[in-house]
Amino acid sequence: MKKIIAILLVCTMIFTLCACGEKDKKEETKKTETTVKKDVETVEFLTDGIEVGEDPTPIDIAALYDTVTYVPQMFYGKHEADNYWSVGTIEEGIDFVHPEKGKMIIDYLPKGIAAGPTSVYEDISFCDDYHIAKLKYASSTYGTDIFTAYEVQGKKIIFTVIESYTFDPVTLKVDVKLTDTKFEYDFSFDGNTITLSDGKHSVVLGDESRLGKINTINGYIADNSPDMPSDDMRSISCNTLTFVGASAVAIGNKKEEANKLPVRRQEYEGASAVYTTDGLFKLARKDAKTGKVVTTEYLMFVCGWDGFVLCDGEKTYCYTKGYKQIAIEELSANLEPEHIALLKQMSELELGDIVEKRNRLFAELETELGKQGVKAAVNRRNGEIALDSTVLFATGESTLSDEGKAFLKKFVTAYSSVVLKEEYNSFLSKVMIEGHTDSTGTVEGNKALSKARADAVLEYCTSAESGLTAAQIGTIKNLLGTFGYAAERPVLKADGTEDADASRRVGFRFIINIDTSKIETTTEA
Repeated sequence: MKKIIAILLVCTMIFTLCACGEKDKKEETKKTETTVKKDVETVEFLTDGIEVGEDPTPIDIAALYDTVTYVPQMFYGKHEADNYWSVGTIEEGIDFVHPEKGKMIIDYLPKGIAAGPTSVYEDISFCDDYHIAKLKYASSTYGTDIFTAYEVQGKKIIFTVIESYTFDPVTLKVDVKLTDTKFEYDFSFDGNTITLSDGKHSVVLGDESRLGKINTINGYIADNSPDMPSDDMRSISCNTLTFVGASAVAIGNKKEEANKLPVRRQEYEGASAVYTTDGLFKLARKDAKTGKVVTTEYLMFVCGWDGFVLCDGEKTYCYTKGYKQIAIEELSANLEPEHIALLKQMSELELGDIVEKRNRLFAELETELGKQGVKAAVNRRNGEIALDSTVLFATGESTLSDEGKAFLKKFVTAYSSVVLKEEYNSFLSKVMIEGHTDSTGTVEGNKALSKARADAVLEYCTSAESGLTAAQIGTIKNLLGTFGYAAERPVLKADGTEDADASRRVGFRFIINIDTSKIETTTEA
């Protein structure tokens, strides 16, 4: 009997030891799985003849993640958990009152974040007062989207739930009403993934490109990013497939494709780059002075269609303007203010066609003015071709001088030869002749003088003295209108002060024809 008991005890001990060993092995496996770093993938954007070498002062990615000052733009893009598209209903979580759907239970952490104007892609994305994010949670009513305004404090991100908002499609003004409900999470970046934690739970959100399958990285430097890595790096476009966007450094694209660039045409310099999914971005380009290829390393935060953010250890560069934002800015100078909102409803392809035609019109005008020997300031940014008032008028006068008439005759010949082309018949709705003065004198006096000068120019342009044919005069007369701005739109010097000489001008500004029937009324959510 004692032998039997002894045998049983030995078996029990052996079984227990085996079980413990198996448990320890499982615990070790589990522990290892949570600490294994994700595989680092490499995406190359290469141009022939430009090799990506080594940065003489390389950055420490891990150290930068610890020391960098995090900004809201780093969260731009779409970031999704692996089970984002299979979010179901839940029974345990946080009690939440949805602004539209009422009471529900939501998960402890979101399954997805969409932040930035292009990624959110709603009227609310035009909000200037807050950074907007749309969070997706698993909930007791299946998947639930929640609009929030968010801010970053150190390594904590705070989302404040939005109760409602209104959007004016004419002014693009968004007014937001916030609730008192906030979601606060600790965060950490690891390349193109973000880990969120509430202290008890955590979730890993990957870039929607799905960890490494990135084929385009495009961005324009944002207005709130005062510095650029280099003076000619206003924008960067990396692409492994076809040409996308405009770039001051065309990375991985052939120069002969530059005719497809819809925005800010200039000389495009070839470059090469390598991005690895641990966040390292190596950019190789020729130095403008020495002609040697220089490689520079950056920590990159990929923001999907909202661009990217670069950090070099000292400064942060937000390339987070999307193509639509740039296109709207480019076109707005040649649109009626109430028509600007219509651009938002257009696709990027439609916008590209309009910008391309506008740029072609400017280019043709510059060519014809050059042929006529006409010196005029062509400013694509404000949409104006400016004529020096001192050439047209005597000081304080609104009667054209003989010299002014001779100059204007050359100008209107060149100008009409372009804008009256058949291809621009339906593209232009009007051409405004706008008078401007400097700030000397009274507002009333300058207003009257600027309007009278614009009227005098219009009268000459539609007279037989201009040299135009009767048919040309009949057509252009239907296009022309006048306005006097006085000193409301001065030309500024580099230091921000008024350039009085340049401010005294008469400008020709064509207005693009936009179908106003497509403009929607004010929306509310």
